Amino acid sequence: MITTARQQMIDKVQKLLALAEGTTFQAEADSFRDKAAQLMAEHNITMNDATDEQFMEKLSDDTVPLHDQHLRNAIARFNGVFLIRVKSSNTEYHVKTIGTRSDLEAYEYMLHTTHRQRNSAFIQFVGEKNGNVNSKDRDAFYLGFAYGVSNQVNDLLKARDSKIQQQWGLVPVDNRKKAEQWYTKDNKVTKGKRTTARYEHAGVIAGRSANLNRGVTGNNGKRLAIAG
Repeated sequence: MITTARQQMIDKVQKLLALAEGTTFQAEADSFRDKAAQLMAEHNITMNDATDEQFMEKLSDDTVPLHDQHLRNAIARFNGVFLIRVKSSNTEYHVKTIGTRSDLEAYEYMLHTTHRQRNSAFIQFVGEKNGNVNSKDRDAFYLGFAYGVSNQVNDLLKARDSKIQQQWGLVPVDNRKKAEQWYTKDNKVTKGKRTTARYEHAGVIAGRSANLNRGVTGNNGKRLAIAG
């Protein structure tokens, strides 16, 4: 049984880790993680304790095209969210996301802001092509953008996990894996065939430079409202 005092300490560690993940300033993130690591060592709190939240699932309102499935999966991985496709017809899919409330909120915020960056990058791409683009060119650019974001996510997760292990001596916890284990206890998930399509290299470049923002302010850990 977790005592009130211990739960308060776990809550404090969770808030520090959330602040570390939310800030865009590396020195500030390191400071938050240092404080969290110190408290964890002093009170024998593990990363599993600090990331133990209730999981939930959410189905997308609309069907999701291939390029956006790839983008959503990359953003889900970055935020510790498990994502699956749910077939609605022979060619169309919804996506279902599984994760903690805070991880799902971070996923939704980042998806919204990344969509905006993708759309702005595509407008610039259209200008460079003097407007000579069609819907297939748009989908190719969007898919390239998704691949670029995925590449960036791979690099960021690898660097983050390495730093957690080397600098703070902690074992990284994969919330996405925990969400998958929670969901597959009562649900069967089958792996679909990997689909390929033409992608635009300019989209990859734009995706690799996208700002992946969870929308958490460094001051109070509260998520920013999504602008209209």
